[in-house]
Amino acid sequence: MNANPKPQNPGSSRGMLPLLTSVMLLLTLVLLASVLRERLQREKTEQLLSGFDLERVLSDIERYHVRGLTRDEVIEGILTGLAERLDRYARCYTPDELKSHMDEMEGSFTGVGIRVVKIGKYITVVHPIHDTAAEKAGIKTGDRLVEADGHSLVDLPLEEAVKYLRGPVNSLLELKVLREGADDPVAVKIVRAPVPSTSLSYPHMVSDEVGYIRVEEFTRSTPDDLKREVKRLEEKGLKALILDLRHNGGGLLNSGIAVADLFLSKGIIVTVKNGRQDRPDLDIYKAAAGDELEGLPLAVLVDGRTASASEILAAALQDHRRARVIGTKTYGKGTVQQLFTEGLGGFGLKFTVAYFYTPSGKRIDGEGVTPDIEAKQSEDDLAKALLRYSTEEIRAFLPGYEPDLSQWKISLKELLSFPDVMIPPALKALSEPERKTRPLPTGVPWEPIDTGTAQ
Repeated sequence: MNANPKPQNPGSSRGMLPLLTSVMLLLTLVLLASVLRERLQREKTEQLLSGFDLERVLSDIERYHVRGLTRDEVIEGILTGLAERLDRYARCYTPDELKSHMDEMEGSFTGVGIRVVKIGKYITVVHPIHDTAAEKAGIKTGDRLVEADGHSLVDLPLEEAVKYLRGPVNSLLELKVLREGADDPVAVKIVRAPVPSTSLSYPHMVSDEVGYIRVEEFTRSTPDDLKREVKRLEEKGLKALILDLRHNGGGLLNSGIAVADLFLSKGIIVTVKNGRQDRPDLDIYKAAAGDELEGLPLAVLVDGRTASASEILAAALQDHRRARVIGTKTYGKGTVQQLFTEGLGGFGLKFTVAYFYTPSGKRIDGEGVTPDIEAKQSEDDLAKALLRYSTEEIRAFLPGYEPDLSQWKISLKELLSFPDVMIPPALKALSEPERKTRPLPTGVPWEPIDTGTAQ
């Protein structure tokens, strides 16, 4: 009996070599093809650009177009068309629009510093803003503006009248105002200057211990404005806060993050995935140690028009169980836009550069934030509730003030008692202990993020 083991077939291993060689060759060819394709595309693009003469295009349009478009009009058309090809949130800003946008985001504008309303045919001063040129010039609550730099303001729409009040820094505005106790208009000279504006509206107490603040949008001044208004309400007995983000379409990303940081003492606020989505560039924003608002109980109101930076704030407070979110699912705009101005001749071009994700890793874009407590309100009812807040605020300065209610089919008495249906569920949520067992959202698009102490 042959006890020798059966020898292995040496051809079996040698037979694998041609296969491995073929696979490696195929992979090499695929890689070379990809590199070659990219190179050819780059050369094609460079060839096209080498034949593109923007100066010639502008010159031909200026010289030959039947309507005689200016260069600014042509550039605006080019950038507007480009914005339409980039993404749904991209847009072009003309030089004037860019200045207005920058002023709005900075939380200031150039003017005299007065809050006005239209009463009858007169633009009427609600109050001069503290420490502004108007206050220093002696403008008073109740003054009726009749003339600005020789232009009559009587019977003008409010928006048109305001244009005459604004102007370049250090320019002189000559006003004529009708003042109670004076038979003739009083002349007032004011030097225009930067005026701080606030992104907050209607701060007031809705009960003995619960306050309300509405955030219209997130500007550079919003975090400081919010801290200031909370302190003022604390002087009135504030022990808990309702933060209203309904119809807040966003604003500055960093401002929304900074507001969240006011209420959080640790953990992630938001993760931003920057640039091209095939590149793993992540910016993780964490809360600084210490809750500046000292654990103030918080309820957040949202609706279908709560978007972008507002969703960052609502999601961060919800994920960390720092606040109860009340209302309906938010809009779902989980993208970040950046404004570019270099090389655009005074124009601006804004387009999407990033997606953002909640502390638990959920992508908001197209999904929105689901509230903890659902509460619905019609657009009409919200508008009436906000008009009530505005009317009460103005009547604190002008007791006889009555807004134009012709389109609302409601009396002044009915308006002043009109309920904001989102307030009762918010008050109830603030009176209940937070449910610590509420699960965090799922759908993390990468490894779970550490939500521990801020670095």
